[in-house]
Amino acid sequence: MGMSRRNSFISQSVLLLLCFTFKAYTSMASNTISPGQSLSGNQTITSPGGIFELGFFTPGNSQNHYIGIWYKNLQKAVVWVANRNQPVSDPSSSALHLFQNGNLTLLNQSKSSVWSTHDHSLPVFSNSTKAMLLNDNGNYFVITDAFNSSVIIWQSFDHPTDTWLPGGKLGYSKVTNEKLTLTPWRSLEDPAPGIFSLEIQQNGTSFLLLYNGSIMYWTTGPWTGKIFTNVPEIQLNHYVTNVTYVSNEMGSYVSYAAVYPNVFIRYVLDISGQFKAYKWGKDFPEGNSIWLRPSEHCEVYGFCGASSICNQQQVHLCDCLEGFQPKSPKYWELADHTDGCVRKVHLQCSAGKGGNDTFVVVPDVRFPENSKTLAAENINECRSACLRNCSCTAFAYDNGCLVWTGDLFNVQQLTLDAKVGKVLHLRIAASEAIGVKKESKTLWIVIGVLGGLFAVLLIIAVIAKNECSGEGFEAVEGSLVMFRLEGNADKEELMRACKAACWCIQDDEKDRPSMGQVVQLLEGVIELGIPPIPQFLDRFSKSLDEAIDYNDYISSASDSRHGYSSNITISGA
Repeated sequence: MGMSRRNSFISQSVLLLLCFTFKAYTSMASNTISPGQSLSGNQTITSPGGIFELGFFTPGNSQNHYIGIWYKNLQKAVVWVANRNQPVSDPSSSALHLFQNGNLTLLNQSKSSVWSTHDHSLPVFSNSTKAMLLNDNGNYFVITDAFNSSVIIWQSFDHPTDTWLPGGKLGYSKVTNEKLTLTPWRSLEDPAPGIFSLEIQQNGTSFLLLYNGSIMYWTTGPWTGKIFTNVPEIQLNHYVTNVTYVSNEMGSYVSYAAVYPNVFIRYVLDISGQFKAYKWGKDFPEGNSIWLRPSEHCEVYGFCGASSICNQQQVHLCDCLEGFQPKSPKYWELADHTDGCVRKVHLQCSAGKGGNDTFVVVPDVRFPENSKTLAAENINECRSACLRNCSCTAFAYDNGCLVWTGDLFNVQQLTLDAKVGKVLHLRIAASEAIGVKKESKTLWIVIGVLGGLFAVLLIIAVIAKNECSGEGFEAVEGSLVMFRLEGNADKEELMRACKAACWCIQDDEKDRPSMGQVVQLLEGVIELGIPPIPQFLDRFSKSLDEAIDYNDYISSASDSRHGYSSNITISGA
C-alpha cells in the first residue's frame, strides 16, 4: 500500500512537469514560418497531423516564457525548449524570427537576441528560398532549396533537451564534434539544464547516466549488435521497434521507432535523474510510465544533494541530515534537491583540536561515498582521530575506522528488513547539538535512568544465572522474560529494548539517539547498530572481576532472532 502511494506521488510529480499553464494560443494557418515572418505572443504553429505545436509557453507558476514544442492534445507535454537558459518576460513584445540567411532568432522585448540557431560555419544562401517547418515527429527544421533540392540546414533533433522522440538520435556527431545528449529540467518550473545527463561513452558504444558530467551512476552496457547488454528489454518493448545503433563517418548514434502510429512514445531524462519511457494515446490520455532506470530514486548519485539522506520508503524522499537545512528552499519545494543542504551552524574546529564540535548518531544507513580508512583500535580512537582533523565530517567504526571529509553524498536510510544498516557518526557544532537536545531534557533524564537501570539489572541477572546454573544465553534470556512476563514476551522486542537502553547510556550525550529514533527503534521501524561499551559498565564489570563481551552479546543475540544458535560469553578478567 505504501509503495502504491509513493508511485502515485511520483506519477503526479511527473505530470506536474508535463502539464503546464498554457494560455489560449492562436494557431497560425500552417506548420511553416517563411523568411521575414515571426512568431509572437499567443501565436503558434501546428504540425500537419495536429500532433505537435510550437510557440511560447509558461511552466507551472513561473513568470518566465519560453519557446517550446509540446504535444498539442495530450497533456501538452513539452518535448523541446529553445531558450532554456534565457527566458523572456513578455512574449507579446518578443518574437521568433526566421531571417533571410536561414537563421532562427528569438528577440526579447528589448530586441536583443536571447537564442539563435546561428552557426558561423553555416553557408549563406542569399538567393535561395528557406522555410522553418514543424513535422509530425516533433522535429522542426530550417530548409533551403539552394541546390534545387530541399536541404536541412538546422533541426531541433540535433539539439535534444530532456526528451528523445521516435526518429531522433542520441550519440555523437563527427561533423560538428558535438554529443547529442539529454539533460533534465532544473526543476518543475525551470527548464534550464539540470545536473544530470545521458550521453554516449567516449570511444565506446554504451550510454551513461552521469552526475555533473563526470560521475557515472548507471549504464546501458555495450551494444552487441542487437541489444544493449544491461537493458535488453528496450528492444523487446511492446511499443518500441527498430532500436538501431549506427557508427559511420558521420558519427555514432542510436535511434528507435514507435510500433503504433496512434500511441506516442517518448524517453525522458527527468529532474530525478532517472531515464524514463512514457506512452500516450486516446486510450490512456494521462500518459503511463512503461520503463525507468535506475529503478529507485536513491540509486541516483546526488539525488538528494550534499549533506542529506534519501529514504525510499517516504513520500518525501529527501531530508537534510541533523544540523543541516536546504540550501535552496525554493528548488527543494519543486522536487529538485540537487543543491543539497548546508549547515545551520558552522563547525567550531580550531587549532587541530576539534574545537567545540561533537557527533550525532545516524543509525541504520548505507554509508556515503568516498570513505577513507584510518588505523584505530576502537570506536573512541576513531572518534578522536576524526575530531582532530578539521576536514573530517563523519566517521564510523565498522570492522575498522572509516572517515569522511567534505560533503557527504548518497547517505541512504535503510529499513529494518534490509539487515545491512550501519551507524554513521555525523559531526556538528556542539552548540547545535545542545540546542536540539534542550527541549527533551527531562525525557532524556528518564531514558538515561531507565536505560542504566535496565543495563545493570541485565548484567546482574546474567552473572547470577551463570553462577547458579552454568547455563548459556538462552537460559539467561528466558530467565529475564520469565522474571517479568512469565515467558509471554516477544524476544525481538526485548532485543530492541536492550539496544535502545545501551545506546541511551553512552558516555557522550551527543552519541545517544534522539527521542524520535528511540521511539522508532522500540516500534521496530529502524534498527540501531552495535553500541560501544559505556565506560561505567566497563568499570562495573571489572570491579566484579568479570568482563562481558558486549559486542558479541549484541551480534549473537541478533543472530538468534533469525534462527541461529547464540551464546553470551562470560570470561574471567
